[in-house]
Amino acid sequence: MRRHLTTGLLALLLIMAAISVHQMKKRHSAEMEAADRALERVSAALDEMHNSYMEVHYEAQRLAKEQNDIRGSVSRHQQEVRRLQNEVESIKDWADTALPYAIASMRERPEITGAANYKDHLSARSTVRLKSEQPINQR
Repeated sequence: MRRHLTTGLLALLLIMAAISVHQMKKRHSAEMEAADRALERVSAALDEMHNSYMEVHYEAQRLAKEQNDIRGSVSRHQQEVRRLQNEVESIKDWADTALPYAIASMRERPEITGAANYKDHLSARSTVRLKSEQPINQR
């Protein structure tokens, strides 16, 4: 009887151990599922962060290229402004030079009112001067 009792106790212990193992397995299975879900969430968050980083990276590259293009454009515009300023200076220098006598004499016309005045003006005009007779600084 003792043997039956020992066998019974042993069977009971084995059943309790099996139940305990089954419950632990069930608990660990639930914990593993929760860990898998957490891992999936972390993985999704990492993917989203990576995608955001790549978008920011590409946008930064695009902005750097655009900034470089703008700097080049500004440089070209500054060169054009300097060229135009130099051109203005050369035009000012040219404008300050004396006009040739033939052109300057064209500005020296008396006020003519009528045909008689025009005839008098033409007959009173002197002949064309030689180059050596022309004034130097007349405009």
